[in-house]
Amino acid sequence: MTGIITNQDIKPGMLVYFRYRQWVILPSADKNILMLKPIGGSDAETTAVYRPLQLPSDTMEKAEFQYPTADDLADFQSAKLLYNAAKLSFRNACGPFRCMGKLSFRPRSYQVVPLVMALKQDIVRLMIADDVGIGKTIEALMILKELMERGEIERFAVICLPHLCEQWQKELKDKLDIDAEIIRSSTIANCVI
Repeated sequence: MTGIITNQDIKPGMLVYFRYRQWVILPSADKNILMLKPIGGSDAETTAVYRPLQLPSDTMEKAEFQYPTADDLADFQSAKLLYNAAKLSFRNACGPFRCMGKLSFRPRSYQVVPLVMALKQDIVRLMIADDVGIGKTIEALMILKELMERGEIERFAVICLPHLCEQWQKELKDKLDIDAEIIRSSTIANCVI
């Protein structure tokens, strides 16, 4: 880290080191409020700093990252694994949907239609009633993940028949990496919501 940044130097998109963490500066409508999002963090971790109350000890520095050295080189297999992981995490992420890069499956084009329909609604209310085997679960999971990625929802409930509870729990874990809790009438007293 080099060079303390003054308030006049701050511009949206800058990478800064502040309060022991690297941040990206976001646009703000109020000049007294500094909007920061941690690098590698989610939208939910966006933080606002009210500049008039900022402590003098809270200095902001331009974030700089060390260049790799020859000691950082590894074998070809490790480099290929890293390349494939980065490629998969950015897959389809540049499109209009935030969830596409974080799904563990590749949806078919017709399965995106309910997602588009859901995003056009102010309050998402959608009944998915396709034929058997078309992918209703996939369509519902994409809508769920997109709303979570946009920060529009933090929690959700899937209401289904008792014999489908384990199937939904498995699908949520396998496809979205969400550990879901099954709540039945016999176990609801033990649950903390």
